[in-house]
Amino acid sequence: MTQAEALMVVATLGQSIYRRRLLRQSMSGVAVVVVLAFLTALMASVLLVGGVYAVYVVALHYAIAPYVAMIAIGVSTLLALVVFAIATRVALRRLMQRQSPIATQVDGIANAFLNGLLEP
Repeated sequence: MTQAEALMVVATLGQSIYRRRLLRQSMSGVAVVVVLAFLTALMASVLLVGGVYAVYVVALHYAIAPYVAMIAIGVSTLLALVVFAIATRVALRRLMQRQSPIATQVDGIANAFLNGLLEP
């Protein structure tokens, strides 16, 4: 099988997968969720930066030394980042353990394609 034939097979396989209505709907749903998650994260980060600055200003107002305030806020922010990173890792592991019917079908199609491509 030449490289051009292999590319044609991949393109045909992609078209047949895309034609399935359920997959097409789920892909558009995933795109919407990704965009909304990005915008939510952006707005949350803006609010967090404003909140950290407000805490710093309040700490300075109550006569805490600037370096002590920076260190305290930095450590608490780093601690929150570690907690969020661990929660994200746990959520990703749970997500990877679940198998949806669509993922199982696509996995089966991809395995069959690779088996047919690699066997002479």
